[in-house]
Order: sequence, then C-alpha cells, then structure tokens
Amino acid sequence: MNNKLIVAAVPTTLLGIALIIGLPKAIDAYSFTKSIEIKGISIGMPEKEVTNKIGKIEEFTIAGVNPKHSSDPLTLYYYEGKLDGIYFFFESIEFDTVLEAVKNKYPSLKCVESTTNNTMGMSFNETECTLKDSESTTLTMLRRDENISTSSLIIVSKRNLAEWNERQNNKKNDI
Repeated sequence: MNNKLIVAAVPTTLLGIALIIGLPKAIDAYSFTKSIEIKGISIGMPEKEVTNKIGKIEEFTIAGVNPKHSSDPLTLYYYEGKLDGIYFFFESIEFDTVLEAVKNKYPSLKCVESTTNNTMGMSFNETECTLKDSESTTLTMLRRDENISTSSLIIVSKRNLAEWNERQNNKKNDI
C-alpha cells in the first residue's frame, strides 16, 4: 500500500534519524494547542491546497531561515490525498531563530534541554520541543537531528506517527 507522495526527498538516513530521535520522545511531552499550522499549511489539507499555499517550494523558509539543503527544501508526505507530514531541516546555528518564531506563535510549546555525546566523546546541548494540537497533530523541533549541524521542525499526524511506531516495532521483532 503506497499512499504517500514525496514532494521533495530527504535522504533516508536523515529522515530515519529525525524520527528515531524526536518523535517517540514527543509522545510523552505533549503540550496542547488548538491547531498547528505553519504558513497556513496544516496536516489534513488537500494536496492541491498545500501546493497553492506553498508556491515555489524552493523558496520556502521558516522565520526567514532557509532549508539546509536547497535541493531538498521541504519534504511533504500525503496519505489518501491529504497532507500527513511536514519535514523541514535547517542549519543548527539557526535553531534559536526558528524556535523563537514557533514559540511566539505557540507559547505552549514545551522544550526539554539535555546533553548528547557523539562517537568521539564530545558533548553537545540538545533541545527537543514538542506541541500537540486537539486534532492529534504533533510538532517536534530538534536542535541536533542527524548531526550537530542539522536541526529539524517536523509536523506529523497521529496516523503517521502510529505507522512509524509500527515499523519500528516490526524491525525489533525481525530476528
């Protein structure tokens, strides 16, 4: 069953790491708001409406911050013709700029600070922010996603998150 349409591709490793690091933790740290949308785009919108609102995808920014990869400015997943996931990756030096804009729009966004280590033993500050709306949409922001120089803003549906969790459970049982 292939109900997803990728409008702009993200390397599998990048997306996998974003999901592994951010989304499961988001389940336990929800803040609630009425409805989550970025630039008028929200989960559940018909594909045509999303396309009209975005305009030129290569010009998409959040808080004036450009995507990390100009060839992959924004990844959108669709399920049964409706938006099911939004993935925006950007330089981690811009994290505070994007975070401030999101917090201004959604003051109930909750962030947790922690420390993470790389394989060379270096420590880095990590920030993970989550917000859940009344329609079961989750927004997650990570200061360090796939590596120390990449941050992410991800918005997914409850269905999308459940599907991802199921895939992860299947992998664990594939022995």
